[in-house]
Amino acid sequence: RTDYLVPDAFEEQAARLGERAALIYEDEVVSWQELEARSAHYARIALASGLRPGDVGAVMIENRPEFFYAWLGLTRIGVIAGLLNTSAIGIALAHALRATSAKVLFIGDECMAQLCDTEDLPFDALTIVRIPDAATRDARRHPQARDVDSIDISAVTVNDLRTLRAGIDNRRPCFYIFTSGTTGLPKAALINHGRFLSVGAGWCSVVELSQQDVLYCALPLFHGSALMSLYSTALYAGAALLIRRRFSVSRFWPDVKRWNVTVFQYVGEVVRYLVNVPPVPEEQGHGLRVIMGSGIGIGVWQRFTQRFGDHVLTLEGWGATESNANMTTFG
Repeated sequence: RTDYLVPDAFEEQAARLGERAALIYEDEVVSWQELEARSAHYARIALASGLRPGDVGAVMIENRPEFFYAWLGLTRIGVIAGLLNTSAIGIALAHALRATSAKVLFIGDECMAQLCDTEDLPFDALTIVRIPDAATRDARRHPQARDVDSIDISAVTVNDLRTLRAGIDNRRPCFYIFTSGTTGLPKAALINHGRFLSVGAGWCSVVELSQQDVLYCALPLFHGSALMSLYSTALYAGAALLIRRRFSVSRFWPDVKRWNVTVFQYVGEVVRYLVNVPPVPEEQGHGLRVIMGSGIGIGVWQRFTQRFGDHVLTLEGWGATESNANMTTFG
């Protein structure tokens, strides 16, 4: 089906799973029903800010539920999301906004200082929407930013967001992810709806996952690994996603034990950190059964399985955001 989009998959899961956990962040649990409602609210904010199907809205928010409210809100009205590196500043940030022709920027307080310190921004065509962040103390305020809760959405009367994305083919763009910029300024890699959905379906075809699972996300959501690989898998399975802004060795095993985490996404260095710290009680009797990622060395992998259990399946993959192929090994 070429008319089946990312928001269709999300809305189906939200209707099916209702009060089950969709996101876990700090001590907050966001249900599928709540995620549906909050993303619909952000969709109306996007419409009230002037966005229409086919336009681009940029998102610059660290790993927290508001990232999903904004991203899903945009996709649900047929708007393409430009996912900006939350460390971008100066020329790189201005370039990203221009490269995507973004008309609206959803930006968290945690990234506001970078926006304030960036010159030559395309303000003539950009509406800035500020997303508050309780964890950011003394956040700077850009003079042209509008608080998300101050935007009047009373004139937005759309009752069925699907009508706005009707007719969009899943080979059309869903979002842009920026490359690292090792050969010049970061480039916007286009990810279409079909590709995103196929990644989740692919992972779920090689490992059995369900709504009983909890997937651990500590890699940045603006990157392909966390969003296009891990979250597409959680969405396909109807599993919960536990979000951490950054990886913390000291919090990892307590999180795994407390929230019954079953799947963890890594990069090689993260696994090395885990095997190099002293044991903690929570690493015993855990329910972790799958780790998936890239860059793990054979020696680190052997130490991980010996210490934490050889029953943990390792899915080591290779790919690139802007490529059309990938490779996975099983251990």
